[in-house]
Amino acid sequence: MRILTMKLIDHHLGRLLCAALGPALGVPPGQLPAAPGVRSVALVKFWGMGSLVLLTPAIAAVRARWPGARVVVVTQAANRELVGLLPGVDGVLTLEVGRGPGAFLASLARLVRDVRRAAFDVWLDAEFLTRFSALLTAVSGARVRVGFHVPEVARGRFHHVRLPFNGHRHMVDNFLSLVTGELAPPAAPAPLAALPPTAEARAALDAQLAALGVGPDEPLVVLNPNAGELALERRWPVERFGLLAGALLEELPGRVVFVGAPAERGHVARALAAAPQDARVVDLSGQTDLAGLVALFARARLLVSNDTGPLHLACAVGTPTVSIFGPETPVLFGPRGPHHRIVYRGLACSPCLNVHNGRTVRCPYAVTHCVEGLPVEAVLAAVRDALRGAPDGRMWAGGAA
Repeated sequence: MRILTMKLIDHHLGRLLCAALGPALGVPPGQLPAAPGVRSVALVKFWGMGSLVLLTPAIAAVRARWPGARVVVVTQAANRELVGLLPGVDGVLTLEVGRGPGAFLASLARLVRDVRRAAFDVWLDAEFLTRFSALLTAVSGARVRVGFHVPEVARGRFHHVRLPFNGHRHMVDNFLSLVTGELAPPAAPAPLAALPPTAEARAALDAQLAALGVGPDEPLVVLNPNAGELALERRWPVERFGLLAGALLEELPGRVVFVGAPAERGHVARALAAAPQDARVVDLSGQTDLAGLVALFARARLLVSNDTGPLHLACAVGTPTVSIFGPETPVLFGPRGPHHRIVYRGLACSPCLNVHNGRTVRCPYAVTHCVEGLPVEAVLAAVRDALRGAPDGRMWAGGAA
């Protein structure tokens, strides 16, 4: 409900504020500056842990285009830990969200103060939906401001460089266009920045697993039955993750490890209830920080996950994945590369969650058939294929459950 409330406020109040402030704070078209004189660059991305990981090629591009510039990420306070893991980032400015209107407004005032003090030379607004980031752009004081604009989301004219968001191109490529200022396709898919685990995180994870009876060389398959609160409808029926765990234990050596944030432990418990009551099923939900999750992914043979942030984290670690897509399109957010499998039905109504509707699921049916209709066997087939190391990155389509 909190996310829905914020979306409604952004849609209605944000649209009014953009229209009202446009005449006074709007800026004429401009262009990206050359490297000399660019001492600081802000990358603005408030929503989506996975999107921050997908932003890493753009961070590398910033480093290449403006060498020596200080790179600062502007994001939610909840993302601070993740930003600390991203290479090429020199600092972070954060906004508190979800602690009540008073705390939000106080945090917003501090953020505006800090942004204006920083006097950024280049401001890259990587949000493509919210009016909020456009309004922050308007008062940022940044010398050159770049952002996405689509007809369906009126965001004012607060950016000097206005780029179309392309719903048919991968998010990595869209983010890169903010840095290049061009619409030309990249020569090759840009890789995510590598996120290797630290020695400290590896040691802590090894001790944690050893305390649970997991040997240092036991193969691990990690299951993530969760999805971020932006769209919980992306979740495959949780009981099927439990059934998948049982099928994996019949076919594979080693352990099946469930993960999730502390707030997701109740959801994970429902998957565990459907899984075999077997010591080879390990519950780490709510028991790892992000550095520990990176270490776990680095040790795992495979991650099976819904379309959500940890999926992209695993891709950056280099872990093979099987991902389940439903309301969202894998064209935008699907993992790329030969070590990743995508399970996606591609129904006539898919995708229904996109940039044009505020990334809000509006399913016309009583149930979301795009995920409800995926049987365990469809996901298991993709898992088998991934573990065999087949060289292609094909997309699997699941039949009726």
